[in-house]
Amino acid sequence: MRTDHLIAALVADAPVKSRSAASRALILLPLTLALVCVGFLTYLRVRPDLMSHAVWPSVSAKVLAACLLAVVALRLALLLGEPGRSRRRWSQALVVVPAVLLLALGVELATAGLDGWQDRLVGQNQLRCLVVIPILSLLPMLGLLVALRSGAVTRPALAGAVSGLTATGAGAAFYSLNCTDDSMFFVVTWYSLAALIVAMVGAVAGRILLRW
Repeated sequence: MRTDHLIAALVADAPVKSRSAASRALILLPLTLALVCVGFLTYLRVRPDLMSHAVWPSVSAKVLAACLLAVVALRLALLLGEPGRSRRRWSQALVVVPAVLLLALGVELATAGLDGWQDRLVGQNQLRCLVVIPILSLLPMLGLLVALRSGAVTRPALAGAVSGLTATGAGAAFYSLNCTDDSMFFVVTWYSLAALIVAMVGAVAGRILLRW
């Protein structure tokens, strides 16, 4: 079969496969998130001062950015299983996440200034952040990768990395409810490093699990 005929066949077959991948994702992701939620409530729990007016705005910004990352990256990951579909709009939508964090950082600078910014950046839980967020992200990432195996992924490493970002959004949303480092200096630095770690693991896993 000629290469162009093969590509045309893949594109024609993609909608059926992608629906299967999306359907499996709708089953596997809620299941893995439920397991993560049980583990979170068992071993980490919600911080006791969560509803305090002093911390709620910062926690809200963290959770909002994490949820946006999960939603946008999930859609992009599913599109990566559909050959021939445009992914440009959703790729560009990822900039919303750093935009939210930078806006929150700007608000923090306007209210608290630069005094002690180094201490706020280092925080108290930087190593814990780099460990707990990837742990919380592991199951959702594997669930999404398994779902994508039903699709027609042509760039497995990229799909794996985006799956890692999806899972990081979910894991970071949970962790935000426990983490007491609320400075956006901390969040932009350490949450981003955690996301990079999970994305790199996802890229390796995607290359292994999603290749044809």
